Amino acid sequence: MKIAKRIMIIFGVTIAIIAFATWWPSYTAYRIRGYDIAAKEDLKKLYKAAQSYFIEKPIGTHSTWILLRNTATHQLQTLKLR
Repeated sequence: MKIAKRIMIIFGVTIAIIAFATWWPSYTAYRIRGYDIAAKEDLKKLYKAAQSYFIEKPIGTHSTWILLRNTATHQLQTLKLR
């Protein structure tokens, strides 16, 4: 009886390891795709924010730092309103 239980436990652990080994790569690929999509969406938002900023203030020189600061401030204000 003890040998049968040990064999069942070893068999169960082996099945679990095989299932994990097949599941893990697809899960990490799924997470990477999610991060890529989020990064692309953030870039689109930044591009649209830059467009609207330069439409509102077309004259003069603007540094990248000022643009990023104003965009970040706007995003923080938007988050606080939600």
